[in-house]
Amino acid sequence: MLSRVCRIVCNENGTPLESQLAQRIASHLLKLFLNGLITEEELLDAERNRAGRLKQPLQHQLPPQNVVADSQPHVG
Repeated sequence: MLSRVCRIVCNENGTPLESQLAQRIASHLLKLFLNGLITEEELLDAERNRAGRLKQPLQHQLPPQNVVADSQPHVG
């Protein structure tokens, strides 16, 4: 079942089964399984959610840059 889920997820994402990313997906699926997600649907949902989070633009994951720490207005 874990192999089938891994193949489905890799196919949906266009990830070659021989790639390092596929190995990481398989490892993550095993971790999920060992932590209690035991049905195919639970695993697919969890991995699809994870894939969606990983595809989010980087700017949404980082704190804003050039934030002025004090509240004093700067005169330029």
